Amino acid sequence: MPKIRSREKTKEQLKEELRKTKEEVAIQKWGIEKTLKGMKTLVKEIIQKKKEIEEAKIKAETSAKDLEKFKLALDNTSEQVVIADPEGIVIYANRAVEKITGYMPEEAIGKKSGALWKSPMSLKYYQKMWSAIKEQKKVFLGEILNRRKNGDLYTAAISITPVLNKKGEVKFFVSIERDITEYKEAQKVLMKEELRKEEIRKLKELDKIKTQFLSVTSHELRSPMTPMKAQLQMMMQGYFGKINKKQKEAINIVASNTDRLDRLIQDLLEVSRIEAGRLKFNLVRTDLVKEFKTVAKEMKAFLPEKNIKLVLNIGKLPIIKTDPDKVIEVLRNLINNAIKFSPNGSKVFAAAELKNKTIQFSVMDKGIGISPESQKRIFEPFFQTEQTMSRKYGGTGLGLSICKGIVEAQNGKIWFESEKGKGSTFYFTVPLKPVKQV
Repeated sequence: MPKIRSREKTKEQLKEELRKTKEEVAIQKWGIEKTLKGMKTLVKEIIQKKKEIEEAKIKAETSAKDLEKFKLALDNTSEQVVIADPEGIVIYANRAVEKITGYMPEEAIGKKSGALWKSPMSLKYYQKMWSAIKEQKKVFLGEILNRRKNGDLYTAAISITPVLNKKGEVKFFVSIERDITEYKEAQKVLMKEELRKEEIRKLKELDKIKTQFLSVTSHELRSPMTPMKAQLQMMMQGYFGKINKKQKEAINIVASNTDRLDRLIQDLLEVSRIEAGRLKFNLVRTDLVKEFKTVAKEMKAFLPEKNIKLVLNIGKLPIIKTDPDKVIEVLRNLINNAIKFSPNGSKVFAAAELKNKTIQFSVMDKGIGISPESQKRIFEPFFQTEQTMSRKYGGTGLGLSICKGIVEAQNGKIWFESEKGKGSTFYFTVPLKPVKQV
């Protein structure tokens, strides 16, 4: 009996141990399941974190690439871009800074922009600028004169934008500048051109008024000249009674000055016709050799006291259709000037030759010549060279202007060669075929 009880107890013990074992196994299983669940959660969290890190990395790489692109774009823009802190100290400058100002970006960073560019703008300009961007926190737009590294001044169109934080405080300023120096210079040139055009318009208007005045005045002055000259001739001939020697001398002086006044009036009329484009030509078949010799013979009697010898050199010339009176007028004027401005006892050379489908005339003297300053204006109406000379030799300053008008009206050319103190040679051409009447 005792042995059976002992066996049964052992059985109960085994059952108890089995139960405990099952409980322990259940507890361990629960622990394992809980651990596994925790590990799964942790793995999920690790995977999520890894994903977030990867996404953040991708974003950072993208941002870095975008920032690099932005920097590349800024460095390659033609506008100067400068970022400065609230005190105006440069914290970024693109490559255009070097191109525009001559300063490397590295030289600009860390310096105050005002001290760097050394702009000569007024204090009032800077007060207005700082008031806009720092106090009013608005964009400032304007033009500024800055100085390059080499000291040259340049004009820039400038835009300064204040960048604010969430509290509305200025974090930094972004300044964009464009060099507009060439544009401003072109603008000045254009303005000058417009002013020049306006001046030309006014001068043309004045010239038109002057031409009308000359025309009207000359006609009005010419009207009484004919009866005046007729009355003087009648007095000289004793038509109004016998005159004595002194009276005759006085009348001769009046007659001489009347002739001089008449020539001046005729010159004024001729100039007004030329400027108004109303010059008349009477085109007839003309032997210019004969006409030339006639003028030369006539001019030998001009200023005989100077004892000037007129030397002719006339080639073989064809008979052409032209206005002989106009050709004679040009020759007379040129030979007259050559004799007036030649030293006593010298020679004046006059020539004519067939050349390039024209007849070319020339008149050369060894006189006072024309200064380079006067040469530019020699054909202008009323222009005379040195005033002392013109007063000494007389004249109105209309002769060469009339010559130019006559010659060019028939498609001819007139020019000269001269050296001060050594004399002058004047040339003009008459086309073999005339243009239609002017």
